[in-house]
Formats: sequence, C-alpha cells, structure tokens
Amino acid sequence: MKIVKFDKSKAPTALVEALKDKHEIIDLSDVEKFRYSHFYHMKNCDFFLNNGTFGSNHPKRLWEPDVDNHKMAVMNHRNDLVNMFANHYGKKIIHFESATLSRMKCNYVNRFYKQIAPRFYRMGLNHWVFSKTKWCKPIKGRLEKNLKLIEDENNFTFQNVFNHKWKNNKNGYILILPGLEDDPTSSVPVAEFVAQTVHWIKQVTARKIVVKAHPHSKLTYDDLDVEVMTGDSRIVDLAKDVYCAILDSSTSIFELTELGIPTITTQHSFGVGLGNTDYRKVESLHYASSEEVLKWYEQMASTEFLMSEFSNKDFIMPRIMELLNE
Repeated sequence: MKIVKFDKSKAPTALVEALKDKHEIIDLSDVEKFRYSHFYHMKNCDFFLNNGTFGSNHPKRLWEPDVDNHKMAVMNHRNDLVNMFANHYGKKIIHFESATLSRMKCNYVNRFYKQIAPRFYRMGLNHWVFSKTKWCKPIKGRLEKNLKLIEDENNFTFQNVFNHKWKNNKNGYILILPGLEDDPTSSVPVAEFVAQTVHWIKQVTARKIVVKAHPHSKLTYDDLDVEVMTGDSRIVDLAKDVYCAILDSSTSIFELTELGIPTITTQHSFGVGLGNTDYRKVESLHYASSEEVLKWYEQMASTEFLMSEFSNKDFIMPRIMELLNE
C-alpha cells in the first residue's frame, strides 16, 4: 500500500516506522510547498495519515503568509488543506488526536493528562469528533488491560468503572464546562454554546448554574448572571457539590462519568451513548445502568491506542483496515 503522511508527531511517526518495510511511505510532514510529484502521490495513494484539529475560524488559528504564525494556525491551515486534498482525490484519512477514555486518570493523579503515563492517542477515520468519526469496534478485554496499565503505572485503582454507580449531589448545582474558544471541537462557538445553554436551563430549573471556564479562555461570561469559576481547579475537587454537568464535545465526559456525575451532552459528544442529550430534561436525567455504562466504557477503550500498539504492525494494521473498509 502507498500511504501519504502529513504530520510528524509521535503517533503517525510510530505507525509508519512499523509499516515502512512492507508499504510505501510518502512523508510530506516537512513540506512547505507542494510539488507536482506530491499531488501525484496523493492521487495514487491508498490513504492519508494526519493528526490534529482543523476547521477553526478563530483569529488565533488563521494562517497568514509572511508572518510568524502560531503553531495552532499552521496546523489548522495544513489540516484544512489535507482535508481538501482528501475530498478532491476521494481518499480516506487515518486521523490521530489526543487521548479519550484514559483521561479519567486525572481523577486520581493531579497532573495534566499528557504528563501521566502511559500515553494514549485517539485514532479514527477522517475526523476526531465522536459523531463525525468512524471508530474501531470494541476489542474484547481491552478495557481491563488498559485500566491495569494505568493503575500499575500510577499506583491507584479506578473506583467507578465496573459496577458503576451514579454519585451526583441531588441538591447540587449544574456545572457547564465549555471548551477553549479557538478550539474547533465545539459544534457551535463556545460563547454561543454557553449562552444558549444558560438560557434553556433557566427555563426549566431554578438550580444554581456554574460555568467553569477553560483555564486558558479569555471569555468572562459576565453577561449571563451565573457564577463563573476560573483557574485550574479539577473536576474531582468539585464533584461532591455537582448535580449534573453540561458539555458540548469535551473529553471531560470521561472524568465526569468515572466520578458518577451524569452529563448532558450534544449529539457530537463521546457521551451521547449514556442517554442525556436534552437540556429540557435536566430535572429528569437518565441514569444509565451499570451494564450500559460498562458497555460504553468498552466501546471507548477502542477509540485510543498506545505508542507500542502503533509500533506493532500485526496489531495495528487490522485496526486500520477495519477503519478503511466500509
């Protein structure tokens, strides 16, 4: 097979290292100006490899010529082009992004998830947002294996995966967790998502509403008449006072679910399978059974992979073919 690689980050690099002996790798990750030969390879390859988000219209992520662009603007611009090429040539993209289910280790280790071993990387077809991506089917035993790897590395035990229990404060507040305003993961602009959510929630409940702003956000939400929480406070430290959370497409769904906090999400979220997508039912939440939650955990465990798995061609190639095949 011929594979065109557009990104030089760890996951796609490990993958091509594993595949290069039996497959032709066209590495365009350091190319600043595409040539005719590059377009030839794009047209005649079997699939693309890429990493990162795209589609942001925020000024911070808009690339411009002859200026010192922010690295996120460079990635956004490149990935928009890669998707344009894929659409033009009818090619599929094996797409990588940051971790999913394993982020719930942050409930036990007080560090940024990327600094907590082992590292996992999301892999799906054509996109990184749950609703827009084809994911690998659940692999039997994978959930247990991945949890044990994390637990052994960090000397703790996940408390709320098997025999899952909902532990929300029935008299608590509603916690809205918006993303960063320039991140294209959100299905609508972040400020609009928060304003709409606050408006609709106030129509159906008198509960206190708290917006936990992204630590790097410049938005203040001071026009919404709600409490706004800033800084680096962790979800686990707030959990005992929370009735439910509300997300768009944030991966905070994994920490929240392991903490036992039901979460209302959009249809784009990894949490859609847990059954809460209607703000109007905030006072009559769906509490998925422990069996339903376990099935969800098992599905999520096959949305992310280890570097050692990308480096294992006998393991990873069947996963890639599963994604590529209809």
